[in-house]
Amino acid sequence: MIAKFLEDSLNFFNEGMKHVKHFTKMTEETITQNRVLSSVVGATMDGKMFFTTMNMSWRINGSDVTTKELVEDFKKSNDKDIILYIQGLFTDESLWKNKRIKVKERNLLSRGVADYLEGRGYYPAYVRYNHGLHISDNGEKLLRLVRELRKELPDVKIHIIAYSLGSLITRSMFYQAKNSNEGMIENLGKIVCVASPDKGSYLEKFGFWIGFLMEKAPITAVSVIGRVGNFRSDAIKDLSHGIIRKEDWTLVSPFFRGGREYYFGELDGQDFYQAYGVFALPHDPKLSWMGDGIVEIHSLRYLSTKTIYKNENPENRILEVHGANHFTVLSSGKLFKWMDGLFPRIQKL
Repeated sequence: MIAKFLEDSLNFFNEGMKHVKHFTKMTEETITQNRVLSSVVGATMDGKMFFTTMNMSWRINGSDVTTKELVEDFKKSNDKDIILYIQGLFTDESLWKNKRIKVKERNLLSRGVADYLEGRGYYPAYVRYNHGLHISDNGEKLLRLVRELRKELPDVKIHIIAYSLGSLITRSMFYQAKNSNEGMIENLGKIVCVASPDKGSYLEKFGFWIGFLMEKAPITAVSVIGRVGNFRSDAIKDLSHGIIRKEDWTLVSPFFRGGREYYFGELDGQDFYQAYGVFALPHDPKLSWMGDGIVEIHSLRYLSTKTIYKNENPENRILEVHGANHFTVLSSGKLFKWMDGLFPRIQKL
């Protein structure tokens, strides 16, 4: 019975794939901007599904722009500082903006961090990237963009706010800058990571092992589905353990990546802060290990022991929001109040 169900599911999947080309043509703009499909299939599908080849770029009003175009827009705003926003998996720059949502026949405003801080005098610089690439590949591309921006605006303070996978890409950028001939990026301000899976995500770890076991199953349909399950993007594989360096995914077998250290001093000396949600209420050990429901608690707190406690006033650098999950933490009132302290209102030039 189970084998028949799986075989029928596989046939349904194959039939659906025949129509992918037709559907992608009809929905090109939606898919390429939201990155959902490119995030799932990754760069390994290049040449088969064209939207996985997207390169990292700046974004203004839903369109890709060059560094010079971004600089021109920044100068028109008369803002003094820039905040660079790096979103997470399956999301685009709309993650940071205000949205209207319908709840029980009521239209409610869901506040976006970027729109909120723009109102306090900080210019929002958005990027988009191919979520299917290795974290280290996107870190390299981000470093290139930030260096271009720094050359155009050498005296402008640039802050960074990153979320989830975007936090790992940001760390990878710092690691590569630290080990490059040009050295660290100058004149950076506050670095804020939200819901960062710095020791990986247990859901992604489970996904790997379930896919691996299914691939070894004796039933043909189960085996094929296992291969499909393991046909995950490079970014998702890196996310399993929080891998930010190329050498850790090229030289270390997936079976031996757990239990290793994946912090390399890349944030030492930076004005670094982190915020995350905790699914459980305070003093609830039964659920506290679950962290924010996507990332386990020791992964969320990993950088606290590695770098934050080495900085001045560490208690002011960490925000732990109880009763919030991986997604709702971004709209938490506590997060916005905390941001008020980090980014005081500044006057336009």
